[in-house]
Amino acid sequence: MMSFVNGDKYAGQWQKDKQYGDGKMEYASKKQDDGSTGDVYEGQWKGNMRYGEGTLNYENLDRYKGGFKDDLRHGHGQIMYKSGEEYEGAWYKDKPDRDSIHEKADADAINAAGESALCGTRSKPASHVQHHRPH
Repeated sequence: MMSFVNGDKYAGQWQKDKQYGDGKMEYASKKQDDGSTGDVYEGQWKGNMRYGEGTLNYENLDRYKGGFKDDLRHGHGQIMYKSGEEYEGAWYKDKPDRDSIHEKADADAINAAGESALCGTRSKPASHVQHHRPH
């Protein structure tokens, strides 16, 4: 396992001194001096960036599983919030992609403003989708 000065820890494959292939990164906790682990990513890497399929468990207990490109959520993915809400669908540059799949416009997919919810599906209605970027 490689430990970084900022407290991050990486275990996995390397190519030309860069994270490449399968690996696991344990990011340092954002909380001060509590000894807990921060976000944890396990999946594919390319050139020190998350790239391909992977799972990102957030320090706040949310969880994203799906595609990554250039260190961002990208492609098909599912986010599960600790509240029990879920969103599954397309992602583009770390945000849900509103144009890639048809929108579900029923009572469970209408947000607080009365607009159609994001493409994909939700397990429970929500007024917004949270966006997370660990590093």
